[in-house]
Amino acid sequence: MDLIQKAKNLGCIIKNDEYYLWEIQKWLREKKFYHVYVITVTGNNWVYEIRYISLVMDDFISYLLIEQKEYSTYEEALEAGLIDALQN
Repeated sequence: MDLIQKAKNLGCIIKNDEYYLWEIQKWLREKKFYHVYVITVTGNNWVYEIRYISLVMDDFISYLLIEQKEYSTYEEALEAGLIDALQN
């Protein structure tokens, strides 16, 4: 099953299939408190992290959930991170 269909099955409303990455990323932040970060590591390689971030009693809590392998493009890393986040 592709990323767009997984997100829709979980209740994410995607208005434009051409710009779905940011819509899924925003939905994960707002509904599941999952923040998918993509950062560069060495040269042109990228990794993603998934963090659970929430406000509890006026204090932010943050847990690193997943950190994965390197990808050659930002978009590949972001899409892989979103897929993992939707599966948690």
